[in-house]
Amino acid sequence: MSEYTYLHMWEIVDQDLPISVLIAEACRDLDRLVELAGGRIEGAPNWTIVDNRLICKVPARAFDPDEEASLPEVVPGRRTPAAVVAEIQRMAGRGMTPRQISDALGVDRKTVARYSSRAVAA
Repeated sequence: MSEYTYLHMWEIVDQDLPISVLIAEACRDLDRLVELAGGRIEGAPNWTIVDNRLICKVPARAFDPDEEASLPEVVPGRRTPAAVVAEIQRMAGRGMTPRQISDALGVDRKTVARYSSRAVAA
C-alpha cells in the first residue's frame, strides 16, 4: 500500500474567524477530498496558517479497491465506507469505547472492533 502525505489549502476569506472555526469547517470536507484523490486518511491532520491560507497535511494511503468488499455497509445518504472507517479510527484514537463509537455512527460493534485496531491519536 502506498503511503503519502495529503496536502490541501483553503483560502481564508474571513480573517476574524478563530483558527478552531476554520479547522472545523475544513474538517467537514477533508475525508471527501482525500477520497476524491484516491486515498484514505491514516493519521491526525497537522494544521498551519501561511499567507492567508489554512494548510492541512495529513498522513494518507492509496485506497485499495480490493478492500472495499470488507468495508462496512453505509446507510444511504451517509458517508462513504472509507470515511466511516477513518471516523472509527479517529474516534478510537481519542479513547472512545467500541460501544460509544457504534452508538455514535450506527455501525455494529464487530465492525468497530475490526477497524479501531488501526486507530490513530487525533
